[in-house]
Amino acid sequence: MSTKAESPGRRRRVLRGILGMGAGATDKVTELETYLRSSLYKKREEMKTQIKTYITKQIQAIVDAAGKATSSNGVDVSGGQAALQGVAELGGNFKIDEQNVLVKALFTDLGGKVDEGLPNGGRGPSEQINLMDTLGEYRDKKQTLTGAITTIGSNVTQNLDGTCSENSGIIGDKNTFQQPFSQIKEQLTAIAGLVDSDQTKPDPPTKKTGVKNYLTDLEKMLTEQPNYPLTTQLDKTYTVQGLALIKTDIEALQKDTVPQLTSNLNYLCNSIKRIANEIVGNLEVLKNEKIGDELNKIYDDLSKLHTCIQTDVITLADKFIDKEADTQCRLTISLLHTCVDGQVDSAICELTAQSQKNYVSSVQSLLIAFAEKVQGELQHLPTELERDLETGHKGFMANLEKYFVKKVTGLRDLSPTSPPITTSKGRKMYPLGQAVMKLSTAFRSFYSNLKSQEDFTADSGRLQDPNDALLNLLNKLVTSQHFNQTFRDNVESLEKTFTTFSPQIYGEAESPLLLNALKNGFTSLVSELQKAYVSTYSQQKIRWDNIDDTEREKYAKIALTLTPTVYEALTQLKEGLEKHDELWTTYSIYNSSNTANALHKLFFRENGYDSKLPVNVAAGELNHKKGFTGNNILTLLDSDTCELFESSKQPLDDDTLNVDLVEVGVLQKLFDHLHKYFDVRHLHHIDKPRSPCSIYDMSLWLSGLPHNPVYEKLKQQIKTMFEVPSETDPSQKIVKPMNAHPQQFTHDEIHSALKEVTANAYSLLTGVVGHGDAATFYACEFPTNSLSLKYPSSGAECLDMLLDILRRIVAYVISTAAGVTATTAKISSQPNGPAKTMLPTKLRANQSARQTPKQAADQRLHL
Repeated sequence: MSTKAESPGRRRRVLRGILGMGAGATDKVTELETYLRSSLYKKREEMKTQIKTYITKQIQAIVDAAGKATSSNGVDVSGGQAALQGVAELGGNFKIDEQNVLVKALFTDLGGKVDEGLPNGGRGPSEQINLMDTLGEYRDKKQTLTGAITTIGSNVTQNLDGTCSENSGIIGDKNTFQQPFSQIKEQLTAIAGLVDSDQTKPDPPTKKTGVKNYLTDLEKMLTEQPNYPLTTQLDKTYTVQGLALIKTDIEALQKDTVPQLTSNLNYLCNSIKRIANEIVGNLEVLKNEKIGDELNKIYDDLSKLHTCIQTDVITLADKFIDKEADTQCRLTISLLHTCVDGQVDSAICELTAQSQKNYVSSVQSLLIAFAEKVQGELQHLPTELERDLETGHKGFMANLEKYFVKKVTGLRDLSPTSPPITTSKGRKMYPLGQAVMKLSTAFRSFYSNLKSQEDFTADSGRLQDPNDALLNLLNKLVTSQHFNQTFRDNVESLEKTFTTFSPQIYGEAESPLLLNALKNGFTSLVSELQKAYVSTYSQQKIRWDNIDDTEREKYAKIALTLTPTVYEALTQLKEGLEKHDELWTTYSIYNSSNTANALHKLFFRENGYDSKLPVNVAAGELNHKKGFTGNNILTLLDSDTCELFESSKQPLDDDTLNVDLVEVGVLQKLFDHLHKYFDVRHLHHIDKPRSPCSIYDMSLWLSGLPHNPVYEKLKQQIKTMFEVPSETDPSQKIVKPMNAHPQQFTHDEIHSALKEVTANAYSLLTGVVGHGDAATFYACEFPTNSLSLKYPSSGAECLDMLLDILRRIVAYVISTAAGVTATTAKISSQPNGPAKTMLPTKLRANQSARQTPKQAADQRLHL
């Protein structure tokens, strides 16, 4: 079905091909006509060119003849010496070209006739050249062209024929030469206008030298007489006969040149006629013989082709389409697929290989360009990086690390127990001095290199005062090797230097960030240095002659406040050294290998000496010389130089009783006087005593109770509570222990407990509140009833008040002790937890770092 449907379409395509061949034949005929037309046009242009050349040659011949005119005596004046020379020059200046008016007129006349015969034809059917009609017009207009040429020749002959005198009117008339030779006249007039006869003053004045004068003479000679005497200036007098020669030349032209021109034009017309006749004959042959036969042959061939197509080609095409087309199509498609697939695979492989090469090449070129770019960009980068590392905060940190941090790392190897070193001058340098020396050296090196940093040089002067203050502080500390009042003053001086070292002042500095970092560093250093403990009395000198009684009284109170601590501690140390069973006298202060035999562990650590050091430390701030033992300490305590203790050498635990005269030592005397001072202070009358209200008041009341007169009454009242009637004599009372659980107790045990409670009240106050200062009151005033507390006058009332105070204070003490124990256990279990006992807030005194005398009344414990 598809084959039968496709047959009409194929037939139409074949018919379109045949019609195309017919159109091609028609195009060939059109091309033949176009060729003939273009050949005729070419002949037309050749004729016009020959006409133009001929006219130009004829006119040039006339001009050349005019230039050969000579004078009457036969002298040649073509060189410009005579008047005729001007005429010759006018002829020489006459341009024979297409722009010349005469040439243009002649060419227009003759060329126009050619254009009339062979006009420009268009390409449209209505504008096509009819060759036969055109040739007929050529025949009709031949006589017209010949007649026009003859007329031109006759006019020239008539105008130039005759003598000078007879034709003077014609020659003198400007219209005679204007039509055929108007350009000559115009050129002569233009050149004459350029010559001014008044340019020179001729001598005599009647003789003129201008071109205009020569023309005037020439005109008169033409109109008056042949032998006219010249009025213009010449070297000699000549008779002008040039015009006759011009006339002769013109006549010669009329006789020879014009007939020749006419003959040439006749020849041209005959040639045109002959060529046209040949063309007409060829066209007749083409029309009558060639075209008819060729078209009939073409028609016969087309008929045969049509019959052949209908009978053979279409039949074969239908057969091919019905039987072989599908097979050939499938085979061709298969072959095309195979070929295309092969070509595609090959192209893919080649493209893949080429793309890989291109990719590698492009990546390589990109990498090379990138490497060159990076190299160019990084060429100056190392220098910039080095400069960046040496300036700004990076340079600052580099100097800090190199010249400060690395030099102070050795401080980690130092400890308070490090042995001292001996300087070159034989002076011992202890750990504190060694550490300060390292710090001073490191800071000097750091500051010296920081000043030379490129961007910090201008700002280094701002750091000069803090630098000087710090170096002065460190140098003085190296010398003293301990924290004293000079150290405190130097720290204050260093701190004051920062009043002028602030961002508001150096905001326009070149390196404000570095200055701010240094300021923060100095501030932190000052904060740490201010934490160093310096005794209030360090380097203080008492000038007894220049102080008043109030100041003297404070010094006395200080001595009395220190007395109990010194007496009890040194007494404990002396008693320990005198015990033969413990052999303290053989122990050294430090013993890292056997801490049980170290006095640092047995006594000094608990009394404030090297309290932060471990018990197994090898050395500390106390004397750790080799061979220095407890026996040396006992010798110092018993020395007669200070007389601290009694002079009796009998040990306290000696069972043998020796009756000797014992002299009381200085410490014992001070301690006894202190108790007498407490007793005396309780003897004065108080108008309005007040009852203790707070734990602080109660603690003061208990600490002063043993020194109040009611204390003995209280003890007696306690004793009466243990009295019972005697079994033998009920009227008599005896003291008997009181039964209790788990054991009975006596009044002496109550007395001992009362003594211990009052003593512990003093220890509680000094432990919590401290030992006082000049702004408040000292610890020696705790038992003196300085707050005018009420003590009952009778033993019974005092016992009731004692029991009430104990019920109040004991509950808080027990809860506080439990809280302190739990808090201490919790903190001690933490890594690096402090080992100090933490007191609860309720037992802390309501005091600040700076006390004033008006705060004395508030220096108590508040619950």
